[in-house]
Amino acid sequence: MSNKSSPRASSNRKERTRRKPVRASVPASTRRPEQPNAPTTLGRRLRQYLPSIVIPQLVIVLIVTVLCLAAIGGTGAPMAYLPGSIGSAWLAVHGAPLRYDGVTLGILPLLPVMGVIALLAARVRAAIRSRVSVADLFVLVSLTAATSLTLSAIALFMVGDASTVYPVELPPVAPALLTPLAVHGVAFAVGMGTVLWRALARRYKVPEFVVASAQSASRLLPVLLGAAGAAFLVCLAAGHERVGDLIEEFPVLSTGGAVAIGVLSLLYLPNAAAAALGVLMGGSFGYADAEASLFAVDNVAFPPLPLFGAIPGEAAAWAPALMLVPAAIVIYWAVSHVLRARASLLYVFATAAWLAAFCLVLTLLSGGAAGAYGWVGVNPGTFPLLAFAWVAVPGAIAWGVLRARQGGVDKQAEVEEPVGPEETGPEETPERDEPEVTEPEPEEAETEGTETEDEEEVKPEGGGSTKWVPPETQG
Repeated sequence: MSNKSSPRASSNRKERTRRKPVRASVPASTRRPEQPNAPTTLGRRLRQYLPSIVIPQLVIVLIVTVLCLAAIGGTGAPMAYLPGSIGSAWLAVHGAPLRYDGVTLGILPLLPVMGVIALLAARVRAAIRSRVSVADLFVLVSLTAATSLTLSAIALFMVGDASTVYPVELPPVAPALLTPLAVHGVAFAVGMGTVLWRALARRYKVPEFVVASAQSASRLLPVLLGAAGAAFLVCLAAGHERVGDLIEEFPVLSTGGAVAIGVLSLLYLPNAAAAALGVLMGGSFGYADAEASLFAVDNVAFPPLPLFGAIPGEAAAWAPALMLVPAAIVIYWAVSHVLRARASLLYVFATAAWLAAFCLVLTLLSGGAAGAYGWVGVNPGTFPLLAFAWVAVPGAIAWGVLRARQGGVDKQAEVEEPVGPEETGPEETPERDEPEVTEPEPEEAETEGTETEDEEEVKPEGGGSTKWVPPETQG
């Protein structure tokens, strides 16, 4: 009996002795988290997105309630003031107008409004962190609008109920409902982020420069506001004597009153920065049918708020030189975003239009009526137009310089290397891959699930049969 094994037996032995597949180990810190399944029905979308919209608004209500309780407890006022105080405070932190004893107060501190926008925008950004569909965005927008209108209506009811007993009065209903809604809309737009806006623009065939210019304007405005705020603080420090005169208008000012005035001044500091930006761009700040600008100042009595100490009694001869502050920022933007980036003229004018729109919203939120003083704030008719001109003119000049340079380079290239009739034009630049607003796709297979074999299959050579045939014996 022969001890030799057949080829089939040898192949089977190789298959039995083949090593097991090796699984790659991935550290837990670098492992991709599994995304939850995207909601497919209205009920699931409501359950998923309702906490992201309602919880931050309930947090605002809780903060307002605590502050009202502290104020009532600190002043010794009766607790019956609490409902009306909560309703008024809710409207105030959203910039909605208030009425007391027949006096309308439409200019509210802008710092709490900025805090509300930041809180809601952060929660919206967290809710749409993964890929979302258009239906998800519609549900989020509907929830934002519904909760805003509901809570504002409740606040109006509380104020109206208290107006029958206390001097607080029901403010105009339309501004009281629409102003918080506009604030929540701004927060939602900010929370969506640039990536999602680009995806929506690509989905609905909106030109790319529209979103790019909005992003550029949204980054330019805070820089301008920061520079204007710094200039305002310098003017306020230079007018410290006028600040002291305004504080002396209070006949009796306790320590608590001084702290309250200081806190109120800090809350109104963003309003002052917005007004200073309008003045630095050549506009005017209006109060009590008077105006103050870099060229002329109407000397009237100011409200007893220390921030008005930054307005001098008359305009200095060197005051127009302060326009160099926004000019330097805008020129730098034109050089970096237009000349060096080779932007189009449409991008320039779109950025100017977006900045004008943002300045209009900022003007309406930072200014308003203040009783007998009338409109207090920067002129809402001229500020947006000036903002448009301040960006459009330097941007157009930078674009003209860019076109002149490109024309010189093209002429030099034609002289050195004339383009033949058979040569093709410039290659088209590939489009950028941007995320699409669709339902989440299933994740790719993880590294742990891939199996590799260490040996290849043994294939017969020459395409012959694998059946073993015994050797022929020689006769």
